Amino acid sequence: MSLLDDLRPLVQPRSVLCVGEFHGTEEFPRVIAGLVTTAVAAGLAVTLGLEIPMSEQDNIASVLADPDTPVAGPWWNRSDEFLDGRSSVAMAELITNAGQQRRDGADIEIVAMDGPWVAPGSPIPLELIHLLEQDRDQGMATRLLDAIDRRPRAFTLVLAGSEHTSVLQGEVNPGRSMASYIRAWHRNMVSLGGLSSGGTAWVLGRRPEGPGIVEVDGVELDPGAQWASTVGDDGHHGYLHVGQVTASPPYLDTHT
Repeated sequence: MSLLDDLRPLVQPRSVLCVGEFHGTEEFPRVIAGLVTTAVAAGLAVTLGLEIPMSEQDNIASVLADPDTPVAGPWWNRSDEFLDGRSSVAMAELITNAGQQRRDGADIEIVAMDGPWVAPGSPIPLELIHLLEQDRDQGMATRLLDAIDRRPRAFTLVLAGSEHTSVLQGEVNPGRSMASYIRAWHRNMVSLGGLSSGGTAWVLGRRPEGPGIVEVDGVELDPGAQWASTVGDDGHHGYLHVGQVTASPPYLDTHT
């Protein structure tokens, strides 16, 4: 069976599936695109939550309305020192793919869940100040829960960093996580931590010379997914193993 076959039982109306990734690979956005396609083929509406600033919502809406529109919001064009895997080619392709399926009649909405992007050194618009003061994970959960309330029958799929999709507190996430807020309202939520066999990823904070490609440690498991009704020590119900991973470069680098 393929990874998507493993995950098929979780693709249901009124259900919530969170996938915890490590940013900057081709494979995690590709799996999410495959899950969206699986849900659409089953006749489901899809709400897709992404760890992208809410200030990009209008840009994303434009791509959904016309997938020939380039992903061109300011957050995708940040200075090199701020570029991370959330604004990769693979993430842009995930959004464009959703737009292509919408053009073919699919019912897909994307929620930019994260707080607004304000370039360092630039003035902060007054209407955004209260949002910048919000707890980040609570803000992401609030925006996703609002979307779920608007589309209660949809299959809700979330891609975010694993510290946000874990429902437990810990050293990495000392406060409440996004997933813990969502789980309080949707007890049927399933959260899977992302694993790989190793490879490469584009990262922000693990190179003294700045963002770039690093080697990723893997685990000795076959690609696939497993989960249980209880939460494990890492705060997830199980795992999603994508196999070997490949770094996805910043979208900016390939579209300038």
